[in-house]
Amino acid sequence: MFFENRIDAGEKLAQVFIKGGEDWSDYQVIGLARGGVITALQIAQALNLPLSALCVDDLNTSIGFFVITGLKDYGLFYPNKGNVGPEFLSLSSRFSNLEKIEGFLEFQTKLKARQELFNSGQELCLGARVIVVDDGLVSGKSAFAAIMALKTGGVKEIVLAVPVVLPWLMEKDYGFRVITWRISKLKGAATGLFYYNFGDTSDKEVIDAVLSCRDTSEV
Repeated sequence: MFFENRIDAGEKLAQVFIKGGEDWSDYQVIGLARGGVITALQIAQALNLPLSALCVDDLNTSIGFFVITGLKDYGLFYPNKGNVGPEFLSLSSRFSNLEKIEGFLEFQTKLKARQELFNSGQELCLGARVIVVDDGLVSGKSAFAAIMALKTGGVKEIVLAVPVVLPWLMEKDYGFRVITWRISKLKGAATGLFYYNFGDTSDKEVIDAVLSCRDTSEV
C-alpha cells in the first residue's frame, strides 16, 4: 500500500478512473494545494481535464480555524478540535466575523496572494462537476472544507479522489462520491505513512502542474 511519491500515488489513482470506464469529459480537476496538486496532475493528464489548485490552510492552531480562499468572498471556518467527519463544519460567506482576531487579516492577505499565484494569471472558474484530489485524508478537515466551499461556489456534483482513505470515510454517505486506490485497515494514520517519499511541495511545482494542463490557446 506504499507509494514511491505523490506522482506514483496519482498514477495509481488515475488507473482507477480509467478502469472504471466512465465519461469524465465534463469534469474539472481541483487539487488541494500544495501536495494534492501533484497527485491531481496525474489524474488530470490521464483524463485530459483542466487542473486548478485550491488553497486550504491553517489560520492558527491555537485559534483553531481553517480558511479556504480562491472562491471570491467565500470563506469556510470550523473549530479544530480533532473531530473526524463533517459534523464540526460551519459555513460563513463573509470574513468579517474573524477580522477582529489578531493576525487574521495578515494571514488572509498572504493566503489570497498564494491563491492568485497558483491561479497563474487565470481566475479559478468552477464548473458543475468537479473532481477534488488530495494526497491523503486522515481527519477529513481539508477535504471537507474544500467540498463545502466548492458547493457554496455553485458546484453541483463533487467526486473526492484520494489514494488511500481510512475506513470511516466509506462507512457513511457524506453527500459526495469517493474514489480511492485502497481503503486502509487502520483506524487512524498520518498521510505520510503511506509514502516512501513525502517531502514538501514547492509553489513552483504547483504552478508548473497547473500550467501543464492548461490550453495555451486560451491564455
